[in-house]
Amino acid sequence: MPKVPFWVFIFIAILYFTAVRVDTMDIDASQYAEISREMMKSGDYLHVYDRGLNYLDKPPFLFWASAASMKIFGVNNFGYKFPSILFALLALYATYRLARLFYGEATGRMAALVLATCQGMFLMTNDIRCDTILMSWVITGVWLIQEWYVQCKPKYILLGFAAIGFGMMTKGPIALMVPVFCFASDWALKRQWRNFFRPVYLLGLVIIAVLLIPMSIGLYQQFDLHPEKVMEGKHGVSGLRFFYWSQSFGRITGESPWKNDVNIGFLFQNMLWSFLPWVVLLFRPYY
Repeated sequence: MPKVPFWVFIFIAILYFTAVRVDTMDIDASQYAEISREMMKSGDYLHVYDRGLNYLDKPPFLFWASAASMKIFGVNNFGYKFPSILFALLALYATYRLARLFYGEATGRMAALVLATCQGMFLMTNDIRCDTILMSWVITGVWLIQEWYVQCKPKYILLGFAAIGFGMMTKGPIALMVPVFCFASDWALKRQWRNFFRPVYLLGLVIIAVLLIPMSIGLYQQFDLHPEKVMEGKHGVSGLRFFYWSQSFGRITGESPWKNDVNIGFLFQNMLWSFLPWVVLLFRPYY
């Protein structure tokens, strides 16, 4: 397989930054941009508000990053989108490094190219939501932890767990569950049972817990200390419980009232267009 030239990725990065010319889209992206603007203006990075009202839905990392960017570049499309585009580039690099570990340099570059040029990536660097940064932290975390298994250098496992912690600050426990499922399934299929019980994982959990302290303090101060607040028609809503349980697992248990009524093939249908034009390779005959 020929190697993808490095200049191709430079061109793609430039293409991503042309997205800043497009106005921030409704509904989610414009709401997140306004939350970031309010955070930047108030200087209160622990508590999240949307047009002056208490906000309890997404974790704050996107708002932190975009608020800091707006403080530097101003309240505009570039100020809001710039951090997420940088994280998209980090996701490409992490994809390249992860694929290179398993399959070599040429395949690593091709894997990064596939991700970089699929339709979903162009959308994620234009209609900016939490998912762009979440994707980056998850891929980075998986790459760094796998790098540790190969090279046994402590910095990789520590940085990998840090990436997971930042991912949880971006969109909740899913940033932890995805790497867990990735590694657990791989070890089980390969019967590498000893990998399930390594003491270093305890240190990793401590790293994640420490990183989550600022966000947890903010949630506790804004909601748990004020049971009189009404959220979604209910009193006494716990910000900590919402983030660590209800937002994600509550959708499975039925505790969460959120429903989007999608059909069972929703994720598959979205994959078909998200990975265009490369999705056609799924239907290529192999001999």
